[in-house]
Amino acid sequence: MKHKKLLLLPAVAFSSSILSGCALIPTVTWTNWDGTILEVDKDVFFGSVPTYDGNKPTKPSTPEFDYEFEGWDREVSKAWLLHIGYTAQFKEIKRSYSVTYKETKFGTIKTESILYGETPSWTPNTSDYATAQYSYKFTGWNEQLEPVTCEATYTTTFVEQTRSYLIKFVDYNGTVLKSEQLEYGQTPVAPDDPTRKPDNNYVYTFSGWDKTIDKVKGATTYTAKYSSRDRVKVNISYFIDEVEQSSGIYQDSILEYSTLTLPSYSATDYYDLEWYLSPDMKPEEIVQNNEVFIGETDATLYGKRVAEHQFKITYNLGTGAFLPSGHKYPETVTNSQIIDLDSCCEDIFYAPRLANHMFEKWLDKDNHDITTISNTTSDIVLKAVYKVVKFNIYFDWPSLSHDSIEVTYNGEDYLEKLKDNKYILSEDGFNFLGWSFSYDDRTIVNGPYLFDHDVTLVPIFEFASNA
Repeated sequence: MKHKKLLLLPAVAFSSSILSGCALIPTVTWTNWDGTILEVDKDVFFGSVPTYDGNKPTKPSTPEFDYEFEGWDREVSKAWLLHIGYTAQFKEIKRSYSVTYKETKFGTIKTESILYGETPSWTPNTSDYATAQYSYKFTGWNEQLEPVTCEATYTTTFVEQTRSYLIKFVDYNGTVLKSEQLEYGQTPVAPDDPTRKPDNNYVYTFSGWDKTIDKVKGATTYTAKYSSRDRVKVNISYFIDEVEQSSGIYQDSILEYSTLTLPSYSATDYYDLEWYLSPDMKPEEIVQNNEVFIGETDATLYGKRVAEHQFKITYNLGTGAFLPSGHKYPETVTNSQIIDLDSCCEDIFYAPRLANHMFEKWLDKDNHDITTISNTTSDIVLKAVYKVVKFNIYFDWPSLSHDSIEVTYNGEDYLEKLKDNKYILSEDGFNFLGWSFSYDDRTIVNGPYLFDHDVTLVPIFEFASNA
């Protein structure tokens, strides 16, 4: 039962109501969203605040929205009117629906809640379902993903693929001997047995792999294993033109499994040698590049003299030095040859030239003076030695008596200097022909000259034809 407060109305209002013959009781109507009357209050006194005492208003959900009562269309206030109405108001709450994703082998793989109207977009991560044997590939759902209007289920079937793994066979030092991708369950095939070069102390023999070769279950590396034994020396014997060489002339022992470098020429008479693996000296048995691999047994090698050995001669003339045009030094020499280095003015050993210097002598590789190459037993290195030299050219002519030209030992530059006008003489009744080293010789200087002392040039004239 409602308890109404007594309200004292102004005398004028009260009197008016009595005079009219009507009771002043407001009517308050409470209405739902669709016009349905929820409650009518007829016992509300003027000036009091009405209250709604019925059940909480509700509004049916739609596929898109749920509704939550949030009050009346206006603030509930004191009742000063005879007829007052309030309408329930609701807040829209967008509905969510459960979307289920299934895979034919793994069943339900995800469930998520999605708002009405939104389109599902989830894509499964197939690596979550991979095993050592299989991987899976997602190719799409059984139907197109549509905007959500109700609960939905989508189904897929993963494409199953047998997994492959990298299988490697490596040597003791990590060098890859074989590498391939094999499917789960296949059995690898090992490469040919590897070999390992001997080191300074041991010889190695392949003994197997570090693990048993088994069916593929994952990425696997097999590493070669070796047994070892001490490395020993083997003896080497030599025959040259069917004559056994005495011990000590050539290397008479070597560690097994080594490469032996054979001498390219005889140590006794300095003839070039060809080496063979048998006394038959067949072409196919020739030792290439004078190198032969020696195994674990003693070896005999067979040499044949073919020609006198040519020793190389290297000339260090010095920076900027050169030979006169048309001259070339010998590049090789045999043990039986003799080369006279003092023949510096002949074609074979014309003195090298270096500006402002005079060639003095040759030194060998030990910086000893050398004048003859003979009895050669090794390559030769010759170094040219020079001394700094400058000479003067003087002129037998009054106007040039105090003039001179400085020249080097090589002297090529003096010809250009003689072209200066002051060295081109003029004399009445005569034609100037040029300069000479002698009045008697009268040979005009017009070519290179090798200076080794100061010189005086004399002018050469001839009578002028019109004199």
